[in-house]
Amino acid sequence: MDLQTLSFPLLCSGLLFFTFWLLSLKLNNAGIVDVIWGLSFVVLAWASAWQLDSLNIEQVLLLMMVTTWGTRLGVHIGLRNLGKPEDYRYQNIRKRLSPGFAFKSLVYVFGLQFVLSAVIASPIFWVFSKQYSADVPSTWAVLAMIIWTIGFYFEVAGDYQLQQFKKKPENKGQLLTTGLWSLTRHPNYFGDGLLWWGFYCMALPSHGYITIVGPIIMNLFLRRVSGVDLLEKRLKKVKPGFEDYMKSTPAFVPSFRKLLSRSTGPSDNEDFLRLIQLAKEDEDLKSWLVSLAEMEDFDRHSVIQGKVDELNLKEAPQEHIHIFKCLMEQKIIEKLRGILKSSS
Repeated sequence: MDLQTLSFPLLCSGLLFFTFWLLSLKLNNAGIVDVIWGLSFVVLAWASAWQLDSLNIEQVLLLMMVTTWGTRLGVHIGLRNLGKPEDYRYQNIRKRLSPGFAFKSLVYVFGLQFVLSAVIASPIFWVFSKQYSADVPSTWAVLAMIIWTIGFYFEVAGDYQLQQFKKKPENKGQLLTTGLWSLTRHPNYFGDGLLWWGFYCMALPSHGYITIVGPIIMNLFLRRVSGVDLLEKRLKKVKPGFEDYMKSTPAFVPSFRKLLSRSTGPSDNEDFLRLIQLAKEDEDLKSWLVSLAEMEDFDRHSVIQGKVDELNLKEAPQEHIHIFKCLMEQKIIEKLRGILKSSS
């Protein structure tokens, strides 16, 4: 794709960032740039596709993948931040760049993200710059869709699990360490990074090897710059037990050992097996589990949370606390009832 062809998508994306910069001045909130981060790639993809007379099957698939991911991400962040003050990251940037932050933010916040998005989008530009016949997806395209689907699942499911966890008042100040969050400390960031390797694979049928710069930069930022490392500096200060969680759970790439353990079902769940072993050695714990298994879901969750809070106050190891948190899962309770019934 030559500079002349690139100019239209970049102009459209630039207008998007400039418009939201003006809106940020009115709202006094530079954090709204996060809302258009994913949407900027949607704009780049559609503006690139609009210039073509026709699209082959792989270009159509890429357009759908980028649109689904970018739109979902923009809507999710927009709804999450609606009515909330400016994100602490941008508050810190505002302090560093004041006075004159209003105009400096055009360069250092909105302008920087515009440039980054243009570089990271290199696989997208490449795919839409190549006119080749593709009536059916190539092997690379099929692999791209598989990678993208796994990444999209981790991102969406991770966000959903965290959202549901935060809705419960009893979870305020607590760590989410179940579900995908038991496999990686940041399943949403991992999913975001992984699906960009899917976008890169879409460029490989037309030999777009050089566009590997896109997913590399995206994953670098997610892991080392504005994602995991930046967030965890804060979490270590405000979340009790987070450092223990760090020791037992990888930061980015999921623990495949835990993933395989989960896939074999509750009978192979390490936390559950350890809990049963503890119950064999402790009659009080065994009696507690028996009464727990007979409770309704709402009451059971409250009792478990009380136990977790008690252990947190005693500064028990996070791994010990996580053993009791596994009882929040319905399948674990069903397994527990089965064992209690067979032993009675």
